[in-house]
Amino acid sequence: MEADRLKWNERYLTKPDNNTPDTYLQKNLTQLRKSRLLDIAGGNGRNALYLALQGFDVTMVDIAEVGFQRLANNKQNRNFPIRTIQIDLDEPDALKSENKFDSIVCINFKPQLALLRLFSQLLLPNGTFLLCSFNELQAAETGFPLDKSLKFNEFIDFFPDFVLLDYQRFEDETGKRDGYLFRRNAW
Repeated sequence: MEADRLKWNERYLTKPDNNTPDTYLQKNLTQLRKSRLLDIAGGNGRNALYLALQGFDVTMVDIAEVGFQRLANNKQNRNFPIRTIQIDLDEPDALKSENKFDSIVCINFKPQLALLRLFSQLLLPNGTFLLCSFNELQAAETGFPLDKSLKFNEFIDFFPDFVLLDYQRFEDETGKRDGYLFRRNAW
């Protein structure tokens, strides 16, 4: 955890703020179930803030406290409290004690299997899960780590209790990406 925390703190200290919300998230905003939302690997909070401005009650988790500090210092964040939890997402058991969420979003982060399996426990029936990150085409072109890249159709049939609402392979200003939108079954 410490090495990852230091790496991400350094990255957030040295790169400029990007307050533009993710394009796939914006496109699918109306599909997300409102109220309690969990933002996985929220970074500097750009998507958490956007979602709070849209009326969601947002909890953001990340490993790096510098991202939380940048979110707290963002002038737009003054009237939108966003709950933050610092955890190593490779060891997500700390999330098991959280109340269930109406929606979960995970942008530009490929969760490990333990975290992916936990999502059905964290999501209310009929809740929505949005996952969007860089794919293996981006990795081949840029050197982005292949093990952190989404593969074609990788999660189409992964979740037995989720219904796939949307899957897209696309390119935007950030790169080549895959986007998934799921709804958890009501039963």
